[in-house]
Amino acid sequence: MSRDLYETYPAARRVWEEAEAALTAFIEGRRLDATLPPNPLRDAFESKLQHLSELEPNKSLRPGWLLDLVFSGNQLELTRSENATPAILACTLAMLAVLREEFGVDFVEQQVSWAAGHGSGTYASLVAAGCLQQEDALRALRYRGLEAMNCLVNHPVLFPEGSTPPVNIYETWGFANAGAGKGSELLVSEPSDDLTDIAQHDGSSRTWKGTQVSAVVVRPGRLEDALREVERVQREIRDGDVQGIASDEFVAVANINSRLQIVLSGTRVGVMYACDRLRFKMYGARAVNLPVAGPFHTTMVSEAAEKYRSLVDVMPIGELSPALPVVSSCDGRIFENVDEVRNDLADALDKPVYWVKAIHTLVEQGVQRFICVGPGRACAHQLSKELACYEKTMADTAGPNAQALVGTLDEPQSDFEVWSVSTTQGMEQLVHALERVAQAPM
Repeated sequence: MSRDLYETYPAARRVWEEAEAALTAFIEGRRLDATLPPNPLRDAFESKLQHLSELEPNKSLRPGWLLDLVFSGNQLELTRSENATPAILACTLAMLAVLREEFGVDFVEQQVSWAAGHGSGTYASLVAAGCLQQEDALRALRYRGLEAMNCLVNHPVLFPEGSTPPVNIYETWGFANAGAGKGSELLVSEPSDDLTDIAQHDGSSRTWKGTQVSAVVVRPGRLEDALREVERVQREIRDGDVQGIASDEFVAVANINSRLQIVLSGTRVGVMYACDRLRFKMYGARAVNLPVAGPFHTTMVSEAAEKYRSLVDVMPIGELSPALPVVSSCDGRIFENVDEVRNDLADALDKPVYWVKAIHTLVEQGVQRFICVGPGRACAHQLSKELACYEKTMADTAGPNAQALVGTLDEPQSDFEVWSVSTTQGMEQLVHALERVAQAPM
């Protein structure tokens, strides 16, 4: 996760050190008000964070613990929500700092007209827009992750009364036993096949239930059918209408990333069965397990979302800047005031990420060049797929004579560009590309 950037540029090292200092202060229950800009809510926010740090399992930290975790630590430990989301934010902010301080490119000020983030990426957008302090965003994400994991560890469906929890909570994650985070092809050819065997294999013999998060490739034109089918599956499971599957198994749509991909989240049996139903109905093509620590963006973490809301209510959030509008990844709206930002941050934990709506909002506002900054290329990949779908839809709507004028993202006549920046090499290429754009004739 951007280790090459950390080793190459002092600006990246500074951001990571600042991130570790902010997270360490939260873990140890220390306030940061003396070092941050004044805000009427600052005292309430710092007091609440200080109290919430009691959730921390380990307050004995040595310098460099965050870097060790991110750059050379155990993948399962890093994947825990309280570690993963702050680390992703720190990585993104380090890249922006390198552009600004090492290359002399104030990327946000000079190049960006709109900002949007996938899920917790919204925090990076708000920090970039100047509405949220970096230290506040990091500590809030740490707390949000702790509440979510605490909610799952004590969830009555995952660990019913009288069950014997595993020694290691990682055993409950479907991806941990799926080989490098990859899932298999969908397992059941018809909905009625081997359901009892799946349920027994997952957890009924062990008394606790495993969780799973799976990305499903949706067949073209079948997104709405797929979404309705997942709702139907959950309703049938809840009503006890699926032979061999207990009524407390659960599945829900956690992400709608594009018209060609959704993410299902829930108990392992519920997710596996829903994936198979989607393939059986010819709505889904295949599924891949994702390295995610739990069924976030679903009602399984609603209790954590309610507790997190109490923190968001006193989070020091500044006024939105008209120079850099921010788009919600929950519903694709353009934030108009601080109250809308608060509601969005509070709702995001147990509501689906509707990334496809954010993409469409940006397209409607005339955005043609999308630059994805952060670890990995998942967002850029989904953007490319969705923009290609969008262009094809526009061409089909315009009629056969117009189709020849509209290309795909791999062809020069496409109206859209998608750039992904996640490495030192990518950073250098971005700077050179921006220089060429600036020199190009209008």
